[in-house]
Amino acid sequence: MLELDTTGHIVELLNEHRGLVLAIMGNPYLNDYFWQDPCCEKAGKTRQGGRHKAEAWYAHKEWNRILGVVVDRIYLLRCQLVHGAATLRSGLNREAVRHCATMAGLLVATFLLVWIDHGADEDWGIMCYPPVSQKAGKISGRRRVEKI
Repeated sequence: MLELDTTGHIVELLNEHRGLVLAIMGNPYLNDYFWQDPCCEKAGKTRQGGRHKAEAWYAHKEWNRILGVVVDRIYLLRCQLVHGAATLRSGLNREAVRHCATMAGLLVATFLLVWIDHGADEDWGIMCYPPVSQKAGKISGRRRVEKI
């Protein structure tokens, strides 16, 4: 997406919402490293390390790295919620959920903008869920994304 984004929408988003990005990257519970051996000491190191790395990546304009880590953190939270690693009505992860939901919404909207502006003519490969013919009642095989 960053390669397609010749107008800089994604970089603009990452800069505009830098505080949100730093909050997500500084949250130890959204870091896979923390869950290898969860403890208070590791949480502190993970919080400081994630934020410090993010600051350095911003300074060096390493947008691929920033975007990749943010998406990984959002995905980790998604896995926690979907696969039962979060407790029903628990208040412990509310801030992380708010941060990640906000960022995911911003990213999806921005990715769609980039896709509409620059990616509609790209070959995105085989569709995972191709259109199904209602008349035949069966899938007529995998199809490629059709150009708009």
